[in-house]
Formats: sequence, C-alpha cells, structure tokens
Amino acid sequence: MTNLVLFDIDGTLINAKGAGSQALKRTILSCYGISVPIQDMKLDGKTDPIIVHEALRLAGETHRSEGILTKNFLNTYEVHLGKELENCPDYRVLPGVIDLLDWLYQDNTFLVGLATGNVFVGARLKLDKGQLMHYFCFGGYGCDNKSRTKIVLQAIKRGRDILDNQFSGRVIVIGDTPHDIQHGFAAGARTVAVCSGNFNVKQLRTCKPDALFESLVKTKEIVQTLRTI
Repeated sequence: MTNLVLFDIDGTLINAKGAGSQALKRTILSCYGISVPIQDMKLDGKTDPIIVHEALRLAGETHRSEGILTKNFLNTYEVHLGKELENCPDYRVLPGVIDLLDWLYQDNTFLVGLATGNVFVGARLKLDKGQLMHYFCFGGYGCDNKSRTKIVLQAIKRGRDILDNQFSGRVIVIGDTPHDIQHGFAAGARTVAVCSGNFNVKQLRTCKPDALFESLVKTKEIVQTLRTI
C-alpha cells in the first residue's frame, strides 16, 4: 500500500527570492492597470488567489473579489514569472530537498505530490528552474481553490485516483508555515513542519505538527518519520 506525501513549494522546497510576488504585482498592473502594495503584505502560506484579492483590496479595488484568475491573467503571469525567475540569481533549492525527493521517488510506499498555494503554472516554473518538477505527478494548486484546505483535499483526490486500490489512506503534508500545518490537519492529513522558511521552531511547534524538523537534510530520519507518524 502507498502513502501520499504532499509538499508545499515556497520555503519548503525552494526559495525564489520573491520572484512569485513580483510577478503577481506585474501581472495585476498589466491586466488591470493597478499598482498594488504586495511588498507590504505578509504572504507566507497564502494561496495565489488570496494574495491577489488582498493586494487589490489594499489598493482600494474592493469590488474585485472573484473571477480574477482568468486565462489571460494566468498567461500574463506565466510570462512575468518566467522573466522574474530568469533574473533571479539567488534562487535556490533548499538543503536536503533533492536527496529526500530522490529517496521518496524510488520508494514505492510513497507517492509524492504537491499541496501549494501557487497556481499550476507558477508551481511548474518555480520547480522547473530547480529541475524538481519531474518528481511530482499530481498535486493541488491555487488555481483549484483559494482555500488551502480544499487544495489539500484536491491533491488527495488526485493521488487517490492514481493509486486506486493501492492507496493506504495515509496522507502527510510537509510545509514551512502554520498555514500548511493547520490546513493539512483540516484536510485530515498528518503534518510535518520544517523550519526552512520564515518561521522558527517555537512558532511552528505551537501549531502541533506530528513532526518538526529544522531542515530537510536528515533524509533517513525524515523517511523513517514519514513511515511512522
């Protein structure tokens, strides 16, 4: 039987040094002619639709609340994010990520997916830059829903559909923010917090994850934890 392991992206797998938020800012300006103060927002753990909605509200566009992520918006975002990532020399895959993904990818007791607030095209571009996208055959994304809980549930559904009767029923969400942990719990998953983003051990421990690591570098220990939590 196979377990689902769902990874967050920003702060968990990679650090894109704000490329995504700058691309969203440029996209909103391109599509709506509105300059939004994304630099003044706390973005950790928020989904792309929520970020866009909050940014527009801060800019005084309170009547724009739904239906923002149109096909044109997503296509424009793809162009802007591609350029931001090209000009992001400090982008990096976080320590331990490749070793852990290699291990899980080769272990048939785990199926690796994503549970991210990024829209799909954003997830693909960010992971492609670090040559990571091939590890993930399914996921839940910000274009599925603005609610992170529903994104996790969508990822679970897609993983279950792939595994069919080989799904163990166990789902583990790995992320670096309280939102990852809280919404993972809400979706019925076990949770692993990792302090590779902007939250420290004390802050993440208050969310009561099933396991907590300072980074993803201890591959064998993390895999053993994933087997037992």
